[in-house]
Amino acid sequence: MYTIEGYITYQQANKSKTDENLSGIQILLIHNNLVVETAYTDSMGYYIFYVFSEGEYSIEIKLDGYSQTTVINVMVNKEEPSIDGVNFILWDDGTITNIDIIRNDIFFIYPNPTTDILYLECSSNGRILVFNTKGKMVHQQLIEDVRTEINVSGFISGIYLIKFESNTGAGTSLFRKQ
Repeated sequence: MYTIEGYITYQQANKSKTDENLSGIQILLIHNNLVVETAYTDSMGYYIFYVFSEGEYSIEIKLDGYSQTTVINVMVNKEEPSIDGVNFILWDDGTITNIDIIRNDIFFIYPNPTTDILYLECSSNGRILVFNTKGKMVHQQLIEDVRTEINVSGFISGIYLIKFESNTGAGTSLFRKQ
């Protein structure tokens, strides 16, 4: 089984509006011009698709009151079994844009979403940097083990970008703090 997941955020006048309830936004997964799955966002804007066959898929979002449909194409296969970070921004002027797809084969984080402890698994030592949706770094930590606990209990609920850097490479991922 493969997964495709991401977040939808609301942006207003160059600042993130984090108190916006984003639940129930419909997102379509299209394969060979047919809708094969429909997902709905939770209150934080998170969605996930479970895909059972390899191939190219389109992810489409269209909302009443927004001026266009936005489509992102992704490919899932054995080399790319999980694609996270297929993210969209809803702008207050009625447009929808997408953020680049975040691909990460350097490290793995779980559980996602989390309430207090986020676990990171990687194959080399390095450091992590955690950023909020406004781009402010809110945490950094040295990683000296293949499995590390990151305490996020003091973080405000929301979406965060985590970046792992080591001498073997770098990767990014998103997680949600509930």
